[in-house]
Amino acid sequence: MGNLRFRWRRTGRRAPGTGRGAGRAAAVVAAVALAAVSLGTGPAGHAASGPAGPYVYYVGDDGGLWSYWQQTDGSWTTAAVQGGSGVAPADAPLAASGYPAGPPTAWTVGSDGALLEDCPATGKPVAVTKPGFAQPGSYLTATVVAGQPFVTLPQLPLPAPASGTSPTTPLSVQQVLEIPHPCGPPNVKVADVFASYAGGHLASTGLADGGEALFSVDTSGSVRVRWRAPQTGQVTEKQLTAAGTATPGGGIAVLDTENAGTPAGVVTLFFTGHDGKAYVAHPAEGGGLADTPQPNKTGPATVPDGAELAAAPAKSALRLSWVAADGSVTVATLSAAGVWQRTDAVSDPGVTAPGSLAGITHLTTGDDVDICPSYPKFPIRRVGPNPPDPAPLSWQDAGPALASPGTEMSFAL
Repeated sequence: MGNLRFRWRRTGRRAPGTGRGAGRAAAVVAAVALAAVSLGTGPAGHAASGPAGPYVYYVGDDGGLWSYWQQTDGSWTTAAVQGGSGVAPADAPLAASGYPAGPPTAWTVGSDGALLEDCPATGKPVAVTKPGFAQPGSYLTATVVAGQPFVTLPQLPLPAPASGTSPTTPLSVQQVLEIPHPCGPPNVKVADVFASYAGGHLASTGLADGGEALFSVDTSGSVRVRWRAPQTGQVTEKQLTAAGTATPGGGIAVLDTENAGTPAGVVTLFFTGHDGKAYVAHPAEGGGLADTPQPNKTGPATVPDGAELAAAPAKSALRLSWVAADGSVTVATLSAAGVWQRTDAVSDPGVTAPGSLAGITHLTTGDDVDICPSYPKFPIRRVGPNPPDPAPLSWQDAGPALASPGTEMSFAL
């Protein structure tokens, strides 16, 4: 592993701009999602022997859906492909979602445009929708809302109806498809993005009252939210920042911190600005911001414009990760209330692509961090105490060299 000297698990995403539509980087990157799990019994088909900690998913250079996880003895499995290669575009984005009482799952848009879900019971990803549902390789986001997986992605318009038939309209932002779960209950809910979506990164979270929130940087460069009310499903869109605040489709992350640092209905939002800094803000359910966005001034690490972000709650803190302009993986620590405390580089410079995603989560037992990137093509991980981690720090290979620098990874608890 060369001069890598730290223990962590990371994920990397493309910077917004070019590639497969708006919000893509020119460099090829892999999509990885890491999800922490409990030992409870999950939905049918998702149970796995011996998992105790996070799962990691990514789409490799071969277009296969790869995964690995932490076992009860603290060791990690080696990454293995689910169902062979070519199920999705090489290095496609994906999203992972957990379940309240069981292992997580992963979602990606397949090579034929169908929404796919990981299904260990079949040993391969299974189609949740018909082909042509979305553009292959689209960004997407997944969360859990009232105990059900809730996936949001940009959907393609439905084909024009044949002559003499009733007109067909695409799924509106007010509507939600509820699809029988291919691996067992509960059903999967699927929604479209909002009209001003610019391509690129999405972030979503379920709320304590059964509501849901979707965030992105829209075509004007303003941070936007779409709230979905519990029970009625009524949606409300709000512009949270001025136009030109951030790169359209740029990095964004959200945590549901209700009653664990913020009041009920108030979540913690992160985004990247044009000034080389990450920002934290607190949107209030159904409305705008409860406070003024605050930049991170605790460290010198420059956040590339539009850089991807990953965030995770811990027992007593919040953490945000990104890859700085010098290619070093960086972790910022905040209080539970969202006050910036410190910023630490947890790798040497040049580890991976600047601005790519460095996914982060925390072990369920406390504040130890768990991060994942690729170096230079190996998926690697680091698990260790709070930054700054005591030396010597160590990285570990997690699987074959099929994850390009900038591999997209994210954690779901």
